[in-house]
This record gives sequence, C-alpha cells and structure tokens, in this order.
Amino acid sequence: MLRDITLGQYYPADSVIHKLDPRVKLFGTLIYIISLFVFKGLPAFILAAIFLVVLIKLSKVPFSYMVKGLKTIVLIMLFAAVFNLFLTPGTKLVSFWIFTITYEGLKNAVVMMVRLIFLIIGTSLMTLTTTPNELTDGLEKALSPLKYIKVPVHEIAMMMSIALRFIPILIEETDKIMKAQMARGADFEHGNLIQKARNMVPLLVPLFVSAFRRANDLAMAMEARCYRGGEGRTKMKPLHYQKRDRMAYLTLLVYLVAVIGLRILWTNVLSGMAGSIPIMSIEINPAVNIEKTEEEKAPSASNRLKRVKLIVAYDGTNYHGWQVQPNGETIEGVLNRTLSSLLGEKIVVTGASRTDAGVHSMGNVAVFDTKSRIPAEKISYAMNQRLPEDIVVQKSEEVPADFHPRHCDSRKTYEYRILNREFPLPMYRNNTYFCYRKLDLEKMQQAAEYLKGEHDFKSFCAAAAVVETTVRTIYELTVSRQEDIITIRVTGNGFLYNMVRIIAGTLLQAGMGMIEPEEIKTILAAKERSAAGPTAPAQGLTMIGIEYLS
Repeated sequence: MLRDITLGQYYPADSVIHKLDPRVKLFGTLIYIISLFVFKGLPAFILAAIFLVVLIKLSKVPFSYMVKGLKTIVLIMLFAAVFNLFLTPGTKLVSFWIFTITYEGLKNAVVMMVRLIFLIIGTSLMTLTTTPNELTDGLEKALSPLKYIKVPVHEIAMMMSIALRFIPILIEETDKIMKAQMARGADFEHGNLIQKARNMVPLLVPLFVSAFRRANDLAMAMEARCYRGGEGRTKMKPLHYQKRDRMAYLTLLVYLVAVIGLRILWTNVLSGMAGSIPIMSIEINPAVNIEKTEEEKAPSASNRLKRVKLIVAYDGTNYHGWQVQPNGETIEGVLNRTLSSLLGEKIVVTGASRTDAGVHSMGNVAVFDTKSRIPAEKISYAMNQRLPEDIVVQKSEEVPADFHPRHCDSRKTYEYRILNREFPLPMYRNNTYFCYRKLDLEKMQQAAEYLKGEHDFKSFCAAAAVVETTVRTIYELTVSRQEDIITIRVTGNGFLYNMVRIIAGTLLQAGMGMIEPEEIKTILAAKERSAAGPTAPAQGLTMIGIEYLS
C-alpha cells in the first residue's frame, strides 16, 4: 500500500514533458486544476480527459504507475461520493430505509469522483516528471516578483521542495519500520477501528523519531555548509525558456479558452432547450406555478403532481413585506428563488396573508405546485438549509389540488405588542412598538369589546384598498399586560388592508385617554377611515397563525 504512493516521487525518462521548464509545468498544473472546476457538460469533460491522456503519453510514464497513486485516495473518493449521493436533494431515483438516492446526487457523485481522479493524476504528472531541485528552482523563479513585497520566496520554495523530497523517504522508512514491527508480532490488519489505531502506536512513534532526526541532520548539514538563503547564490543550471516552453504556454492557454468556451456554449444550449436535455445537468422543467389572476382564482391542478403547503415564520425587519416588489427584497421573492433553485423548476408561491413591510409572522401559509419527486414533508428541511436566518419553514406537507390558502374558510390570529415604559429597550426594537405614555389597560379592554362580532370595518381599512366587501367577523379580541408589554391579540375570519394596525392605533388612543371606549360604536358607524385612530407602526405586528376550518 505504501509503495503505491506516487506523490513526490520522480520517474526518470527521456520525454518532451521531462525537458520542459519547471515553470511551465507549474503553470500547466495550475491551469489544469482551474479547468477541472470550470468545465461543465460532457464536451468539456471529454476535452479534459483527452488533454490528460495526451500529456501522459508524451511523458512516457507508464499509466499503470500513475494509477497506483489513486489507491491511496480510494476512501476519500468513496466518502465524497457517498456524501453527495445520499445528501443531495432532488428527483428521487431509489429509496430504501432512511436513505434516498436522487438524480442530482448521483450526478454530483460521479462528477466529484471524476474531478478527484483527474486532479490526482494531473498533479502527480508534475512531480513524476520534475526533480525536486528543478521544482525548487522553478517555484522560486516563478514567485520572484513577490520579493519586492518582502515575501521570503526562496525559503518557501525550499521548504516545499524538502517536503516533497521527504515523502518518498518517509514512505520507505515507514515500510521498513512496519516490517520490523510485524517481525516482532505486531498486527496492523486485524481488529476493530480502535484496536487498529492502537496498533499503529508502535509504528508512529519510531516514524516521528526518525523524521525529526532526519530534519535535524539536514539542518546541521546546511549550517555546516554556511547556508544563508538564496541571496547571492549562483546556479549550476540556470533556467532559460526554450521554443518548446513557449509552445507549451500557448497550448495551455488554448486549452483553457476551449474549456471556458465549451462551458458557455453548454450553458446557452441548456437555456435554449429548457427541459429537453438532461445530459450531465439537472433537467430544466417548464414553469409549474400557481396561476394568479386579478380575481385570485385557485390555480388549475392539471398536469401537476402535487400541491405543497408551507408554514413560514419570519422576522420582517429587513423585508419590504410579503408580496414581490420591483425595488426591494420580500419574503415571497426569497421563497420563490429558494424553491426554484432547490426543485429545478420555476416556482411562484401563493401566500395566505400579504403582510406589510416590517411585519413578522410565526405561521403564514403559502402553497405551490411542483413536479418534483422530493417528498413534501422533506422540502422544509431542504429549504431551511438554503434560507437566510430570519426566514424558517416550520412545516411542509402535501394538500389537495383545490386547496387555496386565501379562499378556504379559516381563522387568522394576529398580535400587536406595545412596550409601555419610560424608556425603550433595544432588544425589543424590532418586534414591539414603544409608547412612553402610560396606557390605561382597562379602557383599552372596554374599547376592544365593541369591536367583537360581525361589523362593517370600513373605518378600519386603508383608504386605497379595493375589496368586494368590508364586512368582517372578529371572534376574539383581548388586551393583556405582562410587566411592560401590552399585547393586543385578535382572531377573525379575515382582515382588511392595515386593519389590525388601525385597530391597535385606535385602542392606543383609548388607552391614552384621547377617546372614550364608547366612541368605537361611532367610529364603526361612520364608515370613514378618518374616523378611526392612526395606523400603528408595523414592527409591533406579528401574524401568529392560520387555522383552516375545512
């Protein structure tokens, strides 16, 4: 196993790659690594594979010798593959016990393994065709411009060279120690994980002692030869670019441009053929959304697999309300982007309540239609990994195709919180309204009683609102106090635009003695917005939840 490690080892041969300037090989390795993370799609994958095969052929290093180096990273590759295979959400292919394999996970696992294989072979090619001395000189020369900003280029290059040179030495030393310990009865192959780790102690202790001894001997030898760094030192074989080096640079640049060009072309092809080409890419499906009309009719469920309901909690401080706005971030906008990215299709959610800017929620409801095979109850877990900290999906579940969050009979509950004390408290600034004037809790409670039941709440509706009717029913309306926090809690069958905030503003006037509780009857009868109190600030309002009756 130890003999299979090829990193840091040099394979002597008479090839074009061996003769190249070490700076070219360093630059080529960097370009190839970049290309592995840039390429996308089957054409770019084939180009990278052909380029690597040609380099191996020109190097005259046996392919079997390079492949040996892959044995040492099998566990790393398997771990990366399993991690992507089972933990990537997407279209379900196979499901057993608690494990689910998705199309996206399978694709990511394959791409990750291919990249790791290409990465190991490509970087090994540089060390196999370049001696440690050449690598040191090339690295020092390549990094020489950094000397002007006081970077110790020579020391860095020397340390990297010594580290690479020590790899085969330590491998050989490890092999000798292992054989010596096995001759004394040590067992490195049997037992559980803890026993194997314990059995490694007789191997590791002598190895570390040997490594430190070699490092100390090297330092003493350098001191004895009056080694003082790279300044003023001459080289027996100074580096000079040849014609073949310039041709190699040109070839590398052409390769990189080709990889980038293929990526751009592949992306454009997928964009122009949405949903028709699933090769090495997530299938792009046509938009599958809840149809929204001016009448807000329930969307058709035809050609849709399922309708999913979300219960969403959020802190509305940093958002311009629920509904998508052209010039600001909104809750709906974030949900649409997150779901579209997660499910690989265009998603537009329909919300139960269009909360205003700065208003919070503990349980707003939204629905969307999707063709995704991800179980509905798992979508919340996947979304919460992608959503910002101030938006959390509390639950996701499949609902009937005719379920509409605004058209089904429901009871909505809101709370308006008021911090009533002499001075504000900073920790309450985002979720309470501060009022320094002493509020009469009893008068607020008396005024609230007149608002219960079915009424025409036109006086408590924003003037710009367009609705069929302003008649609403309030089932419960309570005003309570706990220490410095006054909470107005209201439950109804629906609420007009700014209705809860206007109710809160009106009850605040009653609490401050600006109106008498009995005047609520006059305000309701007036059916004029100007008759009611002001609209209370948004930060004190929180949607508690929605209870569906059928």
